[in-house]
Amino acid sequence: MCGRGFHKWEDEPRKQFDVKQGRLISEEVCKRCGKRRTRRS
Repeated sequence: MCGRGFHKWEDEPRKQFDVKQGRLISEEVCKRCGKRRTRRS
């Protein structure tokens, strides 16, 4: 499924704070293939 772009994202427990933008950054990992992505909230 991940080959077609259907990842199953899960949040990493640690979160970082971007000081320049004043936002919280969370990292997500695909449960199936291990690919990582970052999101700003």
